[in-house]
Amino acid sequence: MALLTQRDPVLFFDEFHLYCDELDDNGCAEMEVKIRVVESYLFVLLRYYLRVDHVAVKLQDVRLMFEKGKDFMLREYTLREAKTSSLAPDISPMEPVQIWSALKPTQTIVEKLSFRKV
Repeated sequence: MALLTQRDPVLFFDEFHLYCDELDDNGCAEMEVKIRVVESYLFVLLRYYLRVDHVAVKLQDVRLMFEKGKDFMLREYTLREAKTSSLAPDISPMEPVQIWSALKPTQTIVEKLSFRKV
């Protein structure tokens, strides 16, 4: 995943929401995907964000990374969650990016997915 820090020209980028619900005005649940293609790799981020007002906040990320010329891809699953009452006062539970940077992962799983040769 160190390739993501390089400043390669982006050939394709897109992000879009797959799902969004206001939970009957009691919070928010949304899922979005971001895709980045550069000459040497493909990166996909699938993020699920859940906020139940005055109760808890949760972020689940799945990152897929495929390097050109490799016969495998990496899949990383990360869970970040906390009770709303345990968040610092300057952290807004309504902003997934703030939640992501404020919370440490509670679970991380990295897998190498190999492709079968035909």
